[in-house]
Amino acid sequence: MRWWTRTGYRANATLAAMLPSIADPVQRPTDFFVRLREDLSPNAWREARERVDDGEILVLPDIDRRAVTGLKFSALLPERLAVATVAARLADFAGARAVLTEPVRLQLASSVSAANLGMIRRHDPSSLAGSSRTT
Repeated sequence: MRWWTRTGYRANATLAAMLPSIADPVQRPTDFFVRLREDLSPNAWREARERVDDGEILVLPDIDRRAVTGLKFSALLPERLAVATVAARLADFAGARAVLTEPVRLQLASSVSAANLGMIRRHDPSSLAGSSRTT
C-alpha cells in the first residue's frame, strides 16, 4: 500500500519516521510515496495521524549509517552526533508538515481480488494534483 505524496524523498523519509506505526519498516520511501504496512486499518491510520498532530511533533528520519562516512570529520565525531547531523540534513520538516495538513483519501483494497490489487498499486495518481492519496 502506498501513500502518494509527491513531495520528494526528504519529506517522505521524515513522514516515515514520524509515523512508524503505519509506515512499512522494511521499505524505503521514494520521491513520490511512502510505503505503508499491508495490515493498515482505517483506525490505525486515523490514530497515527492524530498522534503527529498535523506536523507539530517532528522526528528526524532514519538514515543508513554508511552515510555518516561521507560526513567531513566523521571520524572525530561521536557516532550519535554524526548520525543526528546527517539525519538533520536529510529532514524536510516543512514538506512533511505540508503533507500532514492536506486532505487525504484512504482507499483500502481489502475487498479487491489479488489480480486487481496489483493494478490499484500501479495506478498513476498524477490526475489527483493537489491532494495526497493512499492506495
